[in-house]
Amino acid sequence: MAPKKSTSRKSASKKKPVAQGDGKVIPLRKKVSRARKKTVKKVPSQQANRPVRAAHKPGKEREFVDKMRGGERFFEIMEMDIEDPSDLERMFRPLLDEDPWYLEPYLVLHEAYIDELDEDYNGIWLEKAYERALDLVLDDQDFWPDRLEWGWLENRHILRTLHAKAELLWLKNEPTVALQLFHQIHKMNPNDNTGVRFSLLAILEGMDAEEYLDFSETEEGYMNPELFDWFAKRAGQYAHFFPQGSGGDLE
Repeated sequence: MAPKKSTSRKSASKKKPVAQGDGKVIPLRKKVSRARKKTVKKVPSQQANRPVRAAHKPGKEREFVDKMRGGERFFEIMEMDIEDPSDLERMFRPLLDEDPWYLEPYLVLHEAYIDELDEDYNGIWLEKAYERALDLVLDDQDFWPDRLEWGWLENRHILRTLHAKAELLWLKNEPTVALQLFHQIHKMNPNDNTGVRFSLLAILEGMDAEEYLDFSETEEGYMNPELFDWFAKRAGQYAHFFPQGSGGDLE
């Protein structure tokens, strides 16, 4: 059952997003080991059955701001350092039942099964999160919002989910579909503190996902500082994807 439209179509006109800093990128994931990459590539991409329009709906601009979700219990569970994914799933079950549209537990479970190198894992937790993210942000005609900004804390679980889905599609050698989703994320969140623009440019430059992961991260698992110079030199060739003021001119 989808969430009520009245609770997920909130107007943001009366409050401002939290400060987004000076263009600093907030990493979404840790370093991906080669063994972990191999496991990820086995996960089916499971494209959503319903069509998702690439364009925004004509007319008045629509901004999506989710309601505040989650609570202290999620962070308490995270602090327990539970290694077994099935135990983690059991601990998260009450949270999932209470609010199926709080997506962080799904993402944590997805990462836990990938880290476990579970050959039987079929990616179901990420797929559930992605479907619920679409339930939240698409309108009744399956149009995306014009804006879905990271600056709103309420939106971050959704943007993390969309990013993870796009990355999985890319790892599964579906770069065209991944490009469309990365581009959509970037259009909705042009300040791009999450670094989507780097993945977008890498696909446009013909890199596969493993090449980009090796290039974008240091051996210690941190973001490669050379990404910013690389982006500044190469993004200008793709004005359609990186217009001025959409994150493409950030240093």
